[in-house]
Formats: sequence, structure tokens, C-alpha cells
Amino acid sequence: MRSKGFLWVVLCILSALSIAVGLSVGSAVASPRAAADQSYTDPSGDAGVGTDITSLTARNDASGGISIQIASASPIVANHAVAIFIDADRNQSTGKDGDEYWMFGGPLVGVAFFAWNGSSWAQTNPAGFSVGAAAANVSDFRFTQASIGGVKGFNFVAVSISIDPPTINFWDAAPDRGYYSYDLATAQPTPPPTTTTPAPAPTVVWKLQIAAPTTTPSKAVAGKSFTVKFPVKFTSGKVGDPIREEITVTKGTMVCDPTIGGKVVVHKESFKGGVARLSFVVPKTAKGKLLKVRVSITAPDPSSGSNKSATKIATFRVA
Repeated sequence: MRSKGFLWVVLCILSALSIAVGLSVGSAVASPRAAADQSYTDPSGDAGVGTDITSLTARNDASGGISIQIASASPIVANHAVAIFIDADRNQSTGKDGDEYWMFGGPLVGVAFFAWNGSSWAQTNPAGFSVGAAAANVSDFRFTQASIGGVKGFNFVAVSISIDPPTINFWDAAPDRGYYSYDLATAQPTPPPTTTTPAPAPTVVWKLQIAAPTTTPSKAVAGKSFTVKFPVKFTSGKVGDPIREEITVTKGTMVCDPTIGGKVVVHKESFKGGVARLSFVVPKTAKGKLLKVRVSITAPDPSSGSNKSATKIATFRVA
């Protein structure tokens, strides 16, 4: 069992007892949001009657906060404490017995932080340092990267002790030999926002359509009145897709030429409410002949306003 400079530790702890603040269960807040999370284990049953350290967890956050949580087999009793020794430069020929910093915390003995100044341990109170109890048997040591020299990694060892002034007993070291090693993780940079170029809007094509006609009466009869109606609409759809929308054509121009045997039949025509309409009397001499009705519509495109045209031809056999 190493002593970690037993005399120095005794003197430091005894000098710190009068001003240290006690560790209490539940006083620790949540651990720093981990950027690195490293777990360590230590054999159980090797601490005699002292505090038996069984596992440790080290983590750091993006702002440089460091947490080392030390779990023991049973809750730490009043005169017991846990100490952490840190070899910040990972060089055993520097510091005191290789260590540049150490700290301790326990329910009765309080907490303290020390730095090696080249000739002695000096008690300091660095910003961000605290010791709390994450659970009845878990001591949570908090300090910052800046408080241990701004290093990016360090070696450390935890030691359980009991204090009966002027006697300090060392019970368990974790690890039993050597040090644990911990490297701070650098938070991954936030990736730049992905710029997504929106897909171009699908091309919409409007088509002018003249539907099949309806007639009154149902047949063209020689010598009788005959009315033909053509519904007119715009239909739209993405190129290559089925029709998705219809719009009744409410304005435009109409040209209509009903003929029998190539001769134009006198007629009346109109284009209103989306319907092209023409009416006339079928000549008495047209019985058995072919009646041909040709209608052309020109109307503005719903999107561009430019004119589009369509033509429809319907034929009827005169009865």
C-alpha cells in the first residue's frame, strides 16, 4: 500500500479540517453532460475495516468540467474520506511523489483541494471545485480542466482513509498499483447546417379541351331545329402525370362552321359559362346527308395569360 507522501498528507488534512465544508448525501447535482465517459474497477474486499473502493467513473463536458465519481462497497462513515491524487503531467519525476494536485472529501472531515507549489502542498479553492454525494456510497468530485493546469489528460489514483487526529489510516487504493489514465474528450464541432436546394417545382401544363357535344334533340332531323353544345375547360397536370385539376373556361372567342355537303348552314352561336353553343334549322333537303360541325375556341392560359386554342369536329347523319 502506497503512502502518497504520508507525512505531507497528514499535515495537509489536519490543517484543512478547521475550514473544510462537510460532504453530504444528495448534495451533488447531476454529473456534467459527458463528452467522455470512462469507467474503472477495483477489487473488493481489500480494504480491511476501511472504506472499500469498488469502481470509479470519470467524465468531462465540453466546457472543461470534470467529474470523478468513486463508488464504495458501503456508505462512507463519519470519520472516513476519499482522496484523489492527480499526476497532471504524467511525469513521475515532477510534483510531490509524481503528483501535482490532490483533493479529499468525507462526511465529517469536509473537503479540500491542494496544489504542489514546488516545495509544499498549498491549499487552494479553485473555481468549480466541490465534493458531494451522488448516492450514499458514491462520492462525486468536481473540478475543472483549468484547475489542474489545463491539461488534456492526466493520471490519477483514489485512496480511502479514516481520520482519528492525529492518526490517519490508509485503507484502500484504486488501482492497487500504478495509476488510472484519463483523456479529456473534445466535444465534436457542430456540423454546419446542411443547405438543401429545393427541388424545382414541377412544370404544370394547362391544356384547352373541348369535350364531346350534347344535342337537342338527340338526332339531327331534316326540317327541324337542332342545338349542339360543347363543354369547354382547361385541364392541368404535371408533365407525364394524369390530369389533376379542371377549370371551366369562362371567357374566350368562338368560331363555328356547321356544314352539309361543304355548304355552311345558317346558324346562331354563343360561348358562355364554359359552353360553346350553336343552333340552326336543318335544311329539308339534307335528309340522309352528313352534317359536320366544326368549333374552335381561343382562351387565355390560366397561368401565363397567353392564348391557347382548341378545335373539335362532330358529325351527325341527318334523319
